[in-house]
Formats: sequence, structure tokens, C-alpha cells
Amino acid sequence: MKIFDLLLMSMSNLWKRKLRTVLTVLGVVIGITSIVVMVALGNGLKESMLENYQNYSSMTQIRVNSGSFYGSSDGQSEEKKLDDAFVSEMLATEHVQQVYPHLTFDVIAKAGRYQSWMTLTGMTQEELQGLNLEVAQGGFPDSQTELKFLYGHNVVINFYDEKTGNSPYWEKNEAPNIDLMNDAIFYIFDTDAYWSSRGGGTPEGGTPVKAPKKYIIEAAGVTKGEIGDWTNYSQDVLCDIDALKAQLKRIFKKKAIPGQPTRKNGKPYNELFYSEVVVQVDEMENVLPITQMLQDM
Repeated sequence: MKIFDLLLMSMSNLWKRKLRTVLTVLGVVIGITSIVVMVALGNGLKESMLENYQNYSSMTQIRVNSGSFYGSSDGQSEEKKLDDAFVSEMLATEHVQQVYPHLTFDVIAKAGRYQSWMTLTGMTQEELQGLNLEVAQGGFPDSQTELKFLYGHNVVINFYDEKTGNSPYWEKNEAPNIDLMNDAIFYIFDTDAYWSSRGGGTPEGGTPVKAPKKYIIEAAGVTKGEIGDWTNYSQDVLCDIDALKAQLKRIFKKKAIPGQPTRKNGKPYNELFYSEVVVQVDEMENVLPITQMLQDM
């Protein structure tokens, strides 16, 4: 039997059984469509998950905070400080690609009748540029100028009325009328002295506490985003770590800097210690051994 005859017979049988043919074709179409949709959905979920990991955390990063270890000869607990020596030690460690020190410091910000409590985070230029943040206004702070801030677009919602304590955003869903980029915002770094002076507190000598100096810090930029859209660093205030160090040393001079450890006699150290160090490891399988090494330290 020729091929043409076989095709003719097949078409004839299909035509005689129209309903069965339609149902069979429909079943095949539904099956193929279902497979395509499932594959597309799986790929979409995978991409979404990878994007979330990329935006909010890294599977090859270890965040190290200062802690305590028992290593002194008299059995007393000594604080393990995060300094430049520790950063150099980690950089020389096998499988460590990069080490990013962070220096955080709490300040009070004042803009007109509004006030806010902010935590500044100083980072290296390499890490700041590597964050891949989109900037709506201005740009990134650099290390060649005085201290400047890169504001997350949601920083403004944390300002509240100093007299009433009311927050326009959290009570009325309205952002306060503050232009982070162009308004003059005053910053108080010596917060202990500020609260003592307002509360009428006095030191041991009985002399009233003098209100600390306020500083105007320029804005370097504001990240892209709508008020209320929560993204990575949307509520952070970032700056160059070296510029922040220099500013703190100028303000406090030889006095102890809040949040920094002091010697047994109460005097400050000559160097500033980091609040956190981020260790970037080359591969995921090397994260656990390096984490164990850090815990042993």
C-alpha cells in the first residue's frame, strides 16, 4: 500500500469520527499548553527568588559583629574589636574575596519644626558603588569632600513634630514637607549632651550641661523610589566611612565617642573601631568553614 493511500485512509477515518478527533486534538493542545505554562511559571519563580536574594542578602557574605572571647591570662573576658588589623587579617585569609568595614553612628536630625533619630552608616567607596542603588537626585558621596549623606527615599517619613511628637506619615499617611536634597538639616552628634541639656541635667560639678553644637551636613543624593515603597536601603543614611571618621574626630576631639569602646581608665583609644565587618567569600561551600573560624576567634 502506498503512502498516499495510507494518508487518504487516515483522513477518511478521522473525518468519520469528528468528535473523537476534536477531543483528541483539544487534549493534546491543553496538555502542551499546561507544560509550557508550568515551565514558564517555574522559571519566573526562580528568577524572582534569585532577584530577592540579590537585593536583600548575599549567600556568600558573612556579617561579623564585635563580641567577646575568653583569652586573657587572668581569665577575664576581653572584647574582640573590629579594626584595620582585623580587616587586613581577613583579606589575607584564603577564599575571602573582599572585606567591607561598616561604622554606624546615631544622630538627631532637625528640619524646621520636625525632628528625627537617624543611624548613619559609613561604608567604603568600593562598597557604596557596588550597591547598585538608583539615585533620583544628586549622586553618591565621595571620599574627596567633606561628609555628605546619601538618603534612602523613605528617610523623610521618620520625621515627627518636635513639640507634639506626632508623625505626619504614620498618623495621616502624609510625608512631612521636607526636601532632603535642598533643605538645611541640622545634625546633633553629641546626643547625650543634647538630652542632658534639655532635661536640666548637671554633671558632677553641678554646672548645667551646655547644649551641643549643631552641624549642617550637605546631601549627596536621594535614592530613587516612591514614599512608602520599601526597598533595600530605602530608610538608610549612607556616607563615606573615612569622611565619617574625620567628622567624629573633629567633633569629639579627645573625648570618648559614643558607641566606641574605651580603655580601663575611661580614656578613648587613638583609633575608631568598626561596628560591623562584611566578609565576602568566593563560593558558598567555603562560607561555613570561614564562619566557624570567625566564631573560634
